[in-house]
Amino acid sequence: MDSKRPFWQIHLSTAVVMMFASALFMLANAYRHMEQGPPGWFGWPYSILRDSSGGWDAFHPHEPVWDVSYAGLFLNVSFMVWLVVAVGMVCEWFIHRRANSQSSSETTRR
Repeated sequence: MDSKRPFWQIHLSTAVVMMFASALFMLANAYRHMEQGPPGWFGWPYSILRDSSGGWDAFHPHEPVWDVSYAGLFLNVSFMVWLVVAVGMVCEWFIHRRANSQSSSETTRR
């Protein structure tokens, strides 16, 4: 009996891999990237947030002044969605490929 899954239903292992991919992307966006542009920029692959207060001084603490790049935010969110969907599609392809090869080997043994 061959039961067909709905299109948007995914395996649990695929969901876990997609969760780790999105966590790595969020981690990459959380660190300050010095080599990417001017010092103080946050975001990967595009800069999103910048501390424009002039740097940090231990003896003269200040409140950071944040500049937000909405274009960079949109591009990063778009890239993250594309990346997570692509990772999910590759995982599902591997699962279906393995299931098809196992079912074809079972039918040849009979």
